[in-house]
Amino acid sequence: MILIVDDDEVLLESIADLLLLSDFQVMTASNGMEALDALQQRLPDCIVSDVMMPEMDGYALLEAIRSHDSWSTIPVILITAYDRPFSDEVKRGQTPNAMLAKPFDLDQLVTAINQVIDA
Repeated sequence: MILIVDDDEVLLESIADLLLLSDFQVMTASNGMEALDALQQRLPDCIVSDVMMPEMDGYALLEAIRSHDSWSTIPVILITAYDRPFSDEVKRGQTPNAMLAKPFDLDQLVTAINQVIDA
């Protein structure tokens, strides 16, 4: 099960559809707060989250996941359209398992998911 988190509804649905076609089960959330609610219901094998979102961005979501005993080992892939280095985030302990720059293709995403799940 892959949890996809993105505030762009079209992109969220597109990623979900593509992952379904690649034989993944998916659940979706439109922001970090919804993702935390989803994690209360079911633990995914991996989380794919956009960085820039309202209410709770991807880094805040990552921090919440890493600080929760039951969720801290769930692999997290952050996706971003910005070239902002994430070294400052790493210094604060918010290290994603992988990071993808938009635009990315399905093969890149599937490869990243498989690598973090198998690690």
